[in-house]
Amino acid sequence: MAIWRSLLCALVVTSAARAEDTSLRWQFQPGDSQNYRMTQTAKLSLQLAADSQVVTEVSRVLDFHWSVQSVDPNGKATVAVQVTALKLHVAGPGGQVADYDSQSPDEPRGFAATLAQLFKTLLDSQLEAQVNPRAEVVQLEIPEDLQTVLRSKPAGKALGQLASADDLESLARLGMPVLPDAADFAVGDEWEVERTVETAPLGSMTAQTTYRWDASRESAGDQVARIVPQTEFRFAEPAEGEPELTAGEQSTSGEILFNLTAGRLESSSRQEKMSLSTKDGGKPTAGTLEHTLKFERMTNSE
Repeated sequence: MAIWRSLLCALVVTSAARAEDTSLRWQFQPGDSQNYRMTQTAKLSLQLAADSQVVTEVSRVLDFHWSVQSVDPNGKATVAVQVTALKLHVAGPGGQVADYDSQSPDEPRGFAATLAQLFKTLLDSQLEAQVNPRAEVVQLEIPEDLQTVLRSKPAGKALGQLASADDLESLARLGMPVLPDAADFAVGDEWEVERTVETAPLGSMTAQTTYRWDASRESAGDQVARIVPQTEFRFAEPAEGEPELTAGEQSTSGEILFNLTAGRLESSSRQEKMSLSTKDGGKPTAGTLEHTLKFERMTNSE
């Protein structure tokens, strides 16, 4: 009987320890160093007339080194981010194509050549961010030479959101949203995050995403939370003389896998699709916008 009581006590202690391990918070560890890959694609299709369609596609693959330099008593970490490789593909109307590959020996041409200095400066720079356990970037230090290039034309302006401070912040928090403030957050609960998105062809949009802690499961002895996003886009009021855009049907799929025991991101993927319509000069235009974003931890062999 004493043995059963001992086993029961052990189970209670284990359960209590497990409960402490399953809060939706980052647990930064000094010296934690990982390699990540971010893959992003966007496709905008506009039907200008019955026989006229304009398609713009942008894709990029960005490899970067992420490392925790230090952690203060409140759990806030100083995180360094170093971009190690970058690929960009842009396909515009009329067959215009621009490609950039930081690991290619060939010199970039055309539009890609105008971006070469920006990318070279980014690869030569190290970003440093202060990130708290909720994945809030409370401070981001961008080297002055990189800030200068980001403000330049046409390089920084042409990329819009792809060269913004928010874009660089997402590398520090590995694409994770800001986590809820509630200490008693649990499976089934939801929280919202709103952000402004700047796109060169469409202008400013507001993206309001609802995140739901969908389920938890065990993986290799750790508890992993599955978080499901749902995003709704709204267009800003157009400037005088610009066409008014209206968002139609929207859909979101994907998941975020967060290791509750280790307090870190395992992977995230998101696919968003939206139909849109506008009137430019009295002529109706319809189209679709498709966007994907993926973060994954890389192994040494990749």
